[in-house]
Amino acid sequence: MSSVAAAVADGEDEGEEYSKAEVATCAGVTVAVAVLLWFLGHHALGIAVVFLMPAAFVDARDRLLPDALTLPAIGAALTYNGFTGHSVEATIGAGLGILALMLVFYFRPERVGLGDVKMIAALGAAMGPELLMVSIVVASVAGGVVMVASKRFRSLGVPMGPFFIVAASLIAVVSTMLPSAMMPFGHVRF
Repeated sequence: MSSVAAAVADGEDEGEEYSKAEVATCAGVTVAVAVLLWFLGHHALGIAVVFLMPAAFVDARDRLLPDALTLPAIGAALTYNGFTGHSVEATIGAGLGILALMLVFYFRPERVGLGDVKMIAALGAAMGPELLMVSIVVASVAGGVVMVASKRFRSLGVPMGPFFIVAASLIAVVSTMLPSAMMPFGHVRF
């Protein structure tokens, strides 16, 4: 058993029910972020957030990104973008996300799980390759800072799901505020 699996198995939160406050917080944050992204024109990301924000909450507590949430997010983002004429960008974004995290998984399997790969595939399908790559860098730097600053995460690693979804949401919001000249390929919104 890996050190992460052993630490999770020994953790006091494993298997416990979620409190009403945790569920309400997750639901409120999910709805607020999804609606904000939708109104800013990031429709596919707004739809994906409905699945990925709860997955990030689960990852933060249980160190697990459930397939029941990440796989529908991939399907929803690819389907939405297929209907809106952005299937090529969505497929490239998902593929690039899978490639980027599979490389990390191959070389450092203790630092990234397959749930992270699926979450990044969903974000890539929702955001496209340009914004996804920026999001991965921002999330990785933030997760690295937390890992270095926190004794708890030094040996276990940081659950990256929350960092990925927050970084993706922030990058999407910031991208709508920047002039097109500051974005290498203009505003990318699907």
